[in-house]
Amino acid sequence: MGVVALVPLLLGALTTPAGAVGNEADTGDVVVTNTETVSAKLDATGKLREARIYEQIALTGTGSTQIVNPVSTKNLRNLDGFAALDVSDGNLVTTVSVDGERRLRSVSDFDKDLPLGVEVTYLLDGKEVAPGKVVGKSGTLEVRYTVTNLTSREQDVTYDDGTGTQVTSPAVTVIPMIGQLVTILPPSFTAVTSGEASLAGDGHGGTRMTFQMTLFPPIGSPTAEFGYTAQVSGAVVPPATITALPVSPLASPSFKGGSASYKAGAESGVALTAGAIEIDANLLKLRDGAAQLLDGLVQLRAGADELSAGLNDDAVPGADQLAAGAGAAKAGADKVAAGALSAQTGAGQLSAGALAAQSGAGQLAAGALAAQTGAGQLAAGSDLLTNGLTQASGKAPSLLSGLTQVDAGLAKVDAGLAQLAGSIATVPAQADPLHVGIAKMRTAISGRLLPGLTSVHDGLTVAVQGSGTIAAGVAGVSTQVECAADKLTELSKGSGAATGCHAAAGTLPEPDPVRAAALEGVITELRTSQLTLANPAAGAASLNASLTGMQGSLGTLKAGSQSLLCGISVASSPLCPTTDAAGAPVLGLLEGINQVDGGITQLVTGVVGGVQQAVGSATDTAAQGTLRGGIHSVQGGTGQIAAGGQTLVAGLGELGAGASALRDGAGRLVTGTGQLATGAGTLATGAGQLATGAGALATGTGQLATGAGTLAAGNGKIAAGATELANGLGDAADGSALIADGLGQAADSAPALVDGAQQLSDEGTSQLVVSGGKTASDYGVKYAVIAAGADRAVDEGMAYGAPEGAAGATAYSIDIAGVDGDGKNSAGRGLAALALFAGGAGLAGLVRRRLS
Repeated sequence: MGVVALVPLLLGALTTPAGAVGNEADTGDVVVTNTETVSAKLDATGKLREARIYEQIALTGTGSTQIVNPVSTKNLRNLDGFAALDVSDGNLVTTVSVDGERRLRSVSDFDKDLPLGVEVTYLLDGKEVAPGKVVGKSGTLEVRYTVTNLTSREQDVTYDDGTGTQVTSPAVTVIPMIGQLVTILPPSFTAVTSGEASLAGDGHGGTRMTFQMTLFPPIGSPTAEFGYTAQVSGAVVPPATITALPVSPLASPSFKGGSASYKAGAESGVALTAGAIEIDANLLKLRDGAAQLLDGLVQLRAGADELSAGLNDDAVPGADQLAAGAGAAKAGADKVAAGALSAQTGAGQLSAGALAAQSGAGQLAAGALAAQTGAGQLAAGSDLLTNGLTQASGKAPSLLSGLTQVDAGLAKVDAGLAQLAGSIATVPAQADPLHVGIAKMRTAISGRLLPGLTSVHDGLTVAVQGSGTIAAGVAGVSTQVECAADKLTELSKGSGAATGCHAAAGTLPEPDPVRAAALEGVITELRTSQLTLANPAAGAASLNASLTGMQGSLGTLKAGSQSLLCGISVASSPLCPTTDAAGAPVLGLLEGINQVDGGITQLVTGVVGGVQQAVGSATDTAAQGTLRGGIHSVQGGTGQIAAGGQTLVAGLGELGAGASALRDGAGRLVTGTGQLATGAGTLATGAGQLATGAGALATGTGQLATGAGTLAAGNGKIAAGATELANGLGDAADGSALIADGLGQAADSAPALVDGAQQLSDEGTSQLVVSGGKTASDYGVKYAVIAAGADRAVDEGMAYGAPEGAAGATAYSIDIAGVDGDGKNSAGRGLAALALFAGGAGLAGLVRRRLS
């Protein structure tokens, strides 16, 4: 882009014209524009020889105003005449009257450091040589240019680190500079190649090369390195010209789109970090809930192990012993009943024999002694039976109380499992904030970021096409202007046949000096216009080349916007790759967020379903293999045990009553048989007593038979209850084993839930937080550097500064000398500076149109 084309752009980017320069002496309405052009000459290696600065004040309007313009006062000269210039404190001071348009021009030595450093190296057949050693040589010549923006400095910039915190850190900033280097290689340079230049013919057999430079980060780099390679014969070192301008990347139409992309990237990183922090916090809540679940399962497993051990090691063996003892007691009671019946029969016989006491006194005495012995044995057995039943009756309530406690404990376990199933069902609701946060991120990306970036990409596509069309139009106009100039030149000379692009004109008229003098000014203006459009001469700027360079820059921005679109979503464009070099799927930011959302749903659903399935429902039994099913089966067994225990208590009570009656009868039997033995000697006297005793004996033995029958029945009930108790305790033992196994599996599986949530936080969401923070910081720093550079372009963009209230701009035209065949350096013609001066009136008009 040439100096003439860049200055209006820079004026629009840096300043908004302020109207008339403010001063008490001002009258009317005068608009002031100040352009500074620094013209520097370097030797063929890039070392500075001399530099001058051309100051031009363009005024438009009507009235008068006082101008106070900062300038270099070293060798200051007036370019509009020989009048002296009034300088005060480094300012050129003058009062100007304007009626339409007026310009003031001056030149002085540039007494500051150039903002750009230039270094040129030459390699002939791969060996670095001095420029003078190139002249006249043949071979492969490689020329490398290094242009550096020397305005860099370190300063503090502020940006969002992704968590809402404003962070200040040092960063390197520069005054943003853009420009181009142009050189024309002679026809003797063949096979010209360059990886950085735009190549075109110069119309005279040479090669015109244009290198574009964006000398500020992060859109460009403070240093640009480029060059070319050519086959040479009888070589020379061609001269080159650099034109450069400061520019504000936030205001320039060519760069503010790229600046906005960095700003949007920083904002996206902030949004991504906020969403990831929220997701990670909810994951940690899920981990803590899973840890609490694990503690409860461990406690339940310990209780179930104790219950299973108690039932299998104590309750079941005790029930078996109780059943065996009850069976033995029933057998003994049956023998007692048989003996009681025999005793009753004997008592009847005794009663009959008492009536015949006289005849059987001896037999009665012997029978009484035998009865006394049997009665003693019966009394001793009844005492043992009574004591055993008393102990059994005393222990039965403890058994029933223990069973009641077991049943109550099982009910609490069942209630706890039901509460566990209900609590785990709330986990999906706790995951809702995760889904909401992800949905917000998805909406922000697909609803705002992606459409906006798509619009930018589409606009760049249109801009690339438009710049190409404009460049083609400018080339056509340049050809037509050049043809017109050639035609007028031949017409001014006259005589002979017309040639070239105007051959159809036929024969030219005779030479006419008057006509030639009149056409000379017109031809000069046409040649000047054609140079501005196409510029075939060395060292000058070209509007057509500038448009071509702009088209290349727009193409680069378009490619960058395409890559950014694919990074956000691979579905945003059919040009986005869907797999990488290894064949693995490529995901954009949006697709990655969708996978995180689905993974959270799958994780929560799997955990809840697994826990609820292991716990079971209120109607499950041991057949379903669930925790509550095992509890319910154990509760049924304890119910049966409790029912058998009640029957056992009742039977023991009846046995106790029968045993008491047996003991009383046995006591009376002992007494009677004693009396019988004592009275055997006095049979006559005791015959009546024997009859009475025999009757009492019959009565007692009847009672004994009844008690023995009751005892046998009670022992039968005890045996049945003990059997039911053993069976119920067996079922309870089996159920408790199922509970212990199920709780063991649940407790073993629960740590995986805790570890999985922690792993997802450590390896997933926490990394997403880090990535979002890095994105926000990276783009935040880059945009802060762009903004700081824009401020420096406004504050430091001019070499010396403009009058107060005036629009101003500084351009740099740097000629790099060539080396010709005579060993003399040849510098560029500096046409860019002259063109800038010639365009001063146009700049003033531009400012006036912008103000109107």
